[in-house]
Amino acid sequence: MIGVIGVASDEEVPCGTPGRHGGNLDTKVIGRGAAVYFPVFRDGALFGLGDLHAVMGDGEVCVASCEVSGEVTVKLNVVEGKAPQWPVVETDDAFYILVSDEDVSRAFREATEIAVKVLQHSNSLSWEDAYMLASMVVDVEVSQLVNPMKTVRVRIPKEHTSILKLLEAIKWERR
Repeated sequence: MIGVIGVASDEEVPCGTPGRHGGNLDTKVIGRGAAVYFPVFRDGALFGLGDLHAVMGDGEVCVASCEVSGEVTVKLNVVEGKAPQWPVVETDDAFYILVSDEDVSRAFREATEIAVKVLQHSNSLSWEDAYMLASMVVDVEVSQLVNPMKTVRVRIPKEHTSILKLLEAIKWERR
């Protein structure tokens, strides 16, 4: 899996810091066959990746996992007008919304609120019904706890949304 992946931020950020731009997300679902969507802050995006791991447990509770050298093949595309607020990972069966914050409780709260919004938009539900559906179908998971900025993810099964509906629901509005 890829530990550090992302685009240039709109401010100077070390690659070891996770955030809206990506960075050191240490998310084990970012591996073979996954698609990752980022908001783009600069012309050309300035994409980069590194920090490959052979295996890593959820939470990465120490400073390292099984770091390895390797090669990664990527295909880059632009989805016009659909930039997400936070990185989104697509796998064969689900979408994951990744949120980073110094306070893991705030990260969980924001990620969960976004998941409810996605379910609401994707399924034409009231907020209350989407909130209840989230309790049944959304998994709340930990990517890494080792960095000052903690990263969490929510998993939404593909049967409850599509990538276009998800990106419409959480479109990044630049301020």
